[in-house]
Amino acid sequence: MELQELRYFIQIAKDKNYTKAAAHLYVSQPALSRSMKKLENEFQVPLFDVRPGGVFLTDYGQLLFDHSVRLISEFNSLKNIVQDVQSFQFGNLNIGVTPMINTLFLEQIVTNFKQMFPDIKLNVIERGNNLLRQQLSDGVLDLVLCIADEPHSALDEQPLFENEMVVCLSESHHLAKNTTISFKELKEEAFNFYTVASTLYGRIQTQCKKYGFAPKPNFTSSNVDSVIRFTANGSGVCIFTRLYAETMQVQGLRLIPLQEPLLWVPCLLKNKTVYQSEASKRFAAYVCDFFSHYQDAEHT
Repeated sequence: MELQELRYFIQIAKDKNYTKAAAHLYVSQPALSRSMKKLENEFQVPLFDVRPGGVFLTDYGQLLFDHSVRLISEFNSLKNIVQDVQSFQFGNLNIGVTPMINTLFLEQIVTNFKQMFPDIKLNVIERGNNLLRQQLSDGVLDLVLCIADEPHSALDEQPLFENEMVVCLSESHHLAKNTTISFKELKEEAFNFYTVASTLYGRIQTQCKKYGFAPKPNFTSSNVDSVIRFTANGSGVCIFTRLYAETMQVQGLRLIPLQEPLLWVPCLLKNKTVYQSEASKRFAAYVCDFFSHYQDAEHT
């Protein structure tokens, strides 16, 4: 027995005529008759009493009709519930974010999003890039805002925008008057690093190795601001995204482009192997829209 057969059955009972029911249902009368014969065979009782004045329900048919009307009504209600969930603005989300993206953008993103969807609850977790990716893969987080990295088969990575990495150093540094700096020129410099667990640390190590040297560590901190301020005070160099370094507005800090471009690419990560709730889809769509407008503003 299928829902379609029950719908056919109900329409025949209402119209008391196979021809009229077939017209209402946009099916042929023979197909309708076959469906009803199949239904009667399945229940092993007669459902209709066909007379010259029309098609009437038997006692068995009346019993099935009463139950079928309720069943179809409940099924239609179920579809409406699903549509309501899709349109209703509620849910709970665990959002992972890296420290720099958190500092630069998250307050504005969360504030605007909550104004649009006040009943969607957001729980923001700040972690390093690698840990966030692992927690997303494990299902602990719903979405992650982090830095583009090596592709992962289970993760969908949506780039949001690009920003250049620059060498940060003190105005008194001997390279401070350069218009650009190559990695080879940094071979003898002392490096101040953001935590060794970060993707940024790994990328700097890889670039230095590409140019034939291992960077000399000078100072390492899990606090980005501390690394940049320490550098501005005259000890060592560091490499960060221009956007973040300029936002800090640290006195005495020089920002010099790299001759070998190195990009900082924030992205939105989803786990392709798990169900994406409507709340998750709404937040993801808003984030993409937010950064689309951000890029437009940057280029005007």
